[in-house]
Amino acid sequence: ELVDNVLKKVQQRFPITVERNVQQFLGMKLEIDESTVSISQTQYIDKLISDYNIKQEKCTPLPYNVRYSKSQCPQEGEAQSYKTKSRRQLFMELAGSLLYLSMWTR
Repeated sequence: ELVDNVLKKVQQRFPITVERNVQQFLGMKLEIDESTVSISQTQYIDKLISDYNIKQEKCTPLPYNVRYSKSQCPQEGEAQSYKTKSRRQLFMELAGSLLYLSMWTR
């Protein structure tokens, strides 16, 4: 009842739609039953695996200690594809994506 009252007040001021049977929200899969709400991001994980061409046999133990020279770094404003990015840059992007993932589905 409280939620309905808040929704009515918000609808008076802003055009909104209300979906009561939500299965996905901001790319996260929601499973809701009477006592629990489960959140998963398997779709996002599958996208990371595809985008970064991750295969089980390509795994490298950490820490990954590699040094790069300035000539190996991309120049400012240089557009890069997966194949032209340095391993360091790909690793940093993937690490950031995994940190994002861990923050949303704790």
